[in-house]
Amino acid sequence: MRILHTSDWHLGRTLERQSRQQEQERVLCEIVELAASERCDLILIAGDVFDTATPPAWAEALFYDTVKALAAGGKRAVVVIAGNHDQPERLTAARALAEGMGIFILGLPSDVARGGSRQIRCLDSGPAWLELGWEKERAVIAALPYPSEARLGQLFSQEIEEEAFAAGYVRKMRELCAALSGRFREDAVKLAVSHLYVQGGQSSDSERPVQLGSAPAVPVDCLPKAQYLALGHLHSPQQLPGGCGRYAGSPLAYGFGETSPKSVSIVEVVPGQAARVKTVPLTAGRRLLIWKADSIAAVRELVAAGEDRNAWIRLDLQLEKETSPGEIRSLKELSQSFVQVRLLLPRQEESRRHRRADLSIDQLFRRFYREQTGQEPSSELVKLFLELLEEPEGDLEVASA
Repeated sequence: MRILHTSDWHLGRTLERQSRQQEQERVLCEIVELAASERCDLILIAGDVFDTATPPAWAEALFYDTVKALAAGGKRAVVVIAGNHDQPERLTAARALAEGMGIFILGLPSDVARGGSRQIRCLDSGPAWLELGWEKERAVIAALPYPSEARLGQLFSQEIEEEAFAAGYVRKMRELCAALSGRFREDAVKLAVSHLYVQGGQSSDSERPVQLGSAPAVPVDCLPKAQYLALGHLHSPQQLPGGCGRYAGSPLAYGFGETSPKSVSIVEVVPGQAARVKTVPLTAGRRLLIWKADSIAAVRELVAAGEDRNAWIRLDLQLEKETSPGEIRSLKELSQSFVQVRLLLPRQEESRRHRRADLSIDQLFRRFYREQTGQEPSSELVKLFLELLEEPEGDLEVASA
């Protein structure tokens, strides 16, 4: 049996208000093509299909179109589970139609899969698990959507302390995963798919925790005893300790701290033998780069050389003195690849800025006037400035100098 494992699509996500729709469309087309070229029998999508509980309409349409293409008219099975960013009921809204095509979507740990296609039958199922049958193959899949306290509908601890809550959560996960492992059979492929944080996993700056109903990290030894464990939640592709499971990672880079190449996992497995796993790179997404420059002229040279092609760029600009907002805006206009410009000041300039908090309003105004004109403001001008600040109906907006 050949399996494609992917996760964390985050459809609808932007980068500093910059749309990623075209990139997401291209990379999902690439995944569909890989499923065909790798002759996969089963697709596992390990959660966080959407970026928010209320994704835009185009993101929902893209999800439906993609899973339909992955199913290939019922020739391939597709198992989708909800992640912490997904709204379970929204994700499973089209489940009645999907299951007739061999697409099985589970939003909550209590969900039970049904249906199947002519080529793929759902032989048996229960909460968070299903057994699928092909002409010559069988697979039992522990399919556990994001198992937070809220979504499990159980209280892990009566105490509010974080340590007590985490211990109660791990106990519950051990019980739940042991029960799911009990569904495995020696004559069938043993698979598990879930969306959670396993201890030892390496996170990145693009993973945004959902505070309400969040789930602590769990030790690897409490997970289902599968031949292959397909995980979602962490955006950097990585192997679990022990070698039986893997985070597929997100198909696009969503944070500037992500440096690992993007990929999907292709798994080949037969009953009673260790799974063989390979990663296949994804190439459709734009790179996320951090440029460091010490002058505006240096930035112009990089743009002129075409260093910004096929990338989203965060510019860290180290200058000797403060520059105007207009100059910062002009930098962004140099290239459409710039999504963020950060002005980094020398230590003495930063210290000068921090000292402003110790000055009164009139002292700040006097210093600002000196810096702009090279002269001391008159007492009458300072008095006029302070009177303007006290005008209740005035439309003068004062920012820190």
